[in-house]
Amino acid sequence: HRDYRNVRKAIDWLASPESHAAPWCIFLPVSLPHPPYSCPQPFHSMHNASDITPPRPRGSGKPDFHELIRRYRRLDALPEAEAAMRSLHAVYQGCVAYADWCL
Repeated sequence: HRDYRNVRKAIDWLASPESHAAPWCIFLPVSLPHPPYSCPQPFHSMHNASDITPPRPRGSGKPDFHELIRRYRRLDALPEAEAAMRSLHAVYQGCVAYADWCL
């Protein structure tokens, strides 16, 4: 995966004599967790969809950004939308764990 390769390259450069020659700044973005939600095993299947808790209820008097996304993308119109969202969230959690592991 490119995140791992890029982090390894940065670590190798930091360990090299060139990194000590002058002041420097490093910018190292990682692409996970962002769509498409996919990452290497064992991270991809690290979490079970059945263990994912349902979304928190909307707070009183506060806009619910995630509810607006669900409405805009018509996610509730999907068959078995809650199960699909839990599966997606499980893979998302694996992507977060993978990004953490890379760093």
